[in-house]
Amino acid sequence: MLGHDQRLRAAIEKAVGGLLNLKHIVEQHTGESIMFTAMSTNQNNKKVCPECGHVFQGNGWDGIDAHWKSKHENIMPYSEAWPLIKAGKYTLRK
Repeated sequence: MLGHDQRLRAAIEKAVGGLLNLKHIVEQHTGESIMFTAMSTNQNNKKVCPECGHVFQGNGWDGIDAHWKSKHENIMPYSEAWPLIKAGKYTLRK
């Protein structure tokens, strides 16, 4: 993404309360479900949270447990999510 595109995307995400909220708005508007498989790495080989897209800056999955428990525990307990994430089999939950 170009710099302006990235800033626009970030501004839109902020206005609607995050990328997942944006996804839900688009789904409601289009009547289509947006499905995708969890990403385990981004282009820089950094690990990425499959639920919200947070890029982990440390070594591999360092911090995934604290991140998941503080942000996504209501979606699925970390003890269930981690094996799926580690195996690359976690799919986004609604």
